[in-house]
Amino acid sequence: MSELQQRAESAATIRLQAEQLVDDPAYSTEQLGQLLQQLQQLLQLPAVEPTADYATYLQHNLDWLQALMAKMTTEKEAIATTMLELQKGKKAKRSYGQNN
Repeated sequence: MSELQQRAESAATIRLQAEQLVDDPAYSTEQLGQLLQQLQQLLQLPAVEPTADYATYLQHNLDWLQALMAKMTTEKEAIATTMLELQKGKKAKRSYGQNN
């Protein structure tokens, strides 16, 4: 097995662990940060085979990171919307209580 294949397998394992982690609605951001740091360290290793396969390996991981970021952004926006609705509800309840 080549060095590139070993790196690709290691990256796939880290990505799978990260995906499983974020599937849990109450996932640990600290654990996710550690996994992404491991992936970053793996991707920053010097190229052993600067070939088209190596470029594909890097692109695949970049695409995965962008998809993960998009998913997390969507989740963050949904949480922010819910929090705003809760704040509006609390404000309305407070206002109703003061007027009655």
